[in-house]
Amino acid sequence: MMMYPIDFKGIRFFGWQGVVPRSSKKMSRKLVEQSIGKVISQQEIIDRIDVNDLANTMHYRVESLLQKVVDEVMEKTQLWGKYSVSNFVWNSAPAKLKTTIYRKLEQRLPEILDGITEDFHRDFRLLGNVNEAVIKRLENNKDLLVNIFTTAAAREMRFLSNSGFYFGFPLGIPVMIVWICFPQWWVLPLFGLLVGYLTNEVALYLVQKPLRPRRFAGATIQGLFVKRQTEISYYLGEVFAQKLLNAETLSQDLLGEPSSVDKIHDMIYEAVSDSYLKFSNVVRPFVVATVGPDEYKKSKEIVTRVVMEELRKPDPRYYDYIDRSLDIADTLGSRLAHLPPEDFYALLHPIVAEDKWKLTSVGALLGGAAGYLQWLLLS
Repeated sequence: MMMYPIDFKGIRFFGWQGVVPRSSKKMSRKLVEQSIGKVISQQEIIDRIDVNDLANTMHYRVESLLQKVVDEVMEKTQLWGKYSVSNFVWNSAPAKLKTTIYRKLEQRLPEILDGITEDFHRDFRLLGNVNEAVIKRLENNKDLLVNIFTTAAAREMRFLSNSGFYFGFPLGIPVMIVWICFPQWWVLPLFGLLVGYLTNEVALYLVQKPLRPRRFAGATIQGLFVKRQTEISYYLGEVFAQKLLNAETLSQDLLGEPSSVDKIHDMIYEAVSDSYLKFSNVVRPFVVATVGPDEYKKSKEIVTRVVMEELRKPDPRYYDYIDRSLDIADTLGSRLAHLPPEDFYALLHPIVAEDKWKLTSVGALLGGAAGYLQWLLLS
């Protein structure tokens, strides 16, 4: 009932949806804020990406586009904005001149990429709010959210499932004695109600607390979830690194947000424009003379568009570099493992606290129903 069903099953008010998926928005926010939100800042995420290495990683990819970019500029621009002859002029140009232009562009490429990556690194706000993006991804993927909780707290869930035996049996012994002394019809349903409630209440408490080890009756006890803090922390680190916070998801967030795309477009355009101004006399006069001033400006837009389109394509090499730089799995795992128990406890508490009264009430009602059936059988 805490986790399933993921989608509401029933008719109008008569039905049920798991506590966690029903409150996916709240649960997602709590999980992210109490995990990565506490141990890794957005600035640190950006600082981990070395600008030079990022530019080098992008270089091999954009370099292969150079000839395509130049050819497309000449194909889609017009002579002084009137005559579509620039492509003819370009195709008729000597191969040596073309090669010279290609090489001049290649020489400028590192500078262009350095400018883009430095601007990106400096203006890390381009990413928006990383935590909010992760929260939104979790909120929209209830299956993943439920799977995180059920896997991270698998042992605790089994304990809750078996708590009826762990606590119901010993609590049932005094009920049996009371029934023998007072065999009234209301005894078993009433005590069944009480036992059902106490069983769930005690089980939910022991999953969470005590937060620090305590000696009780010769044994050391501690909240089951907090006791496995290290194991759960590294599991969460792996999940975040694989599903929620990696190069691929960051790229999707970055290139899926209109405001971010506009900023990236402007950065690339400025870098291309700056590079145009630094072209040697061999390149710039030829282009301006061929296409005219207005089309010359249009050519920069074409270059920017081609680069933007290329950035949208998945790139394993590019992703691999960023993932290794971020090192989310190990960083998140080790830092969560060293959180004070009071902070780590907050990871699980929301799913226990949310609608807890419903869960304990259902336990009480089931206990009462079981007690009534016992009375029917005994009478």
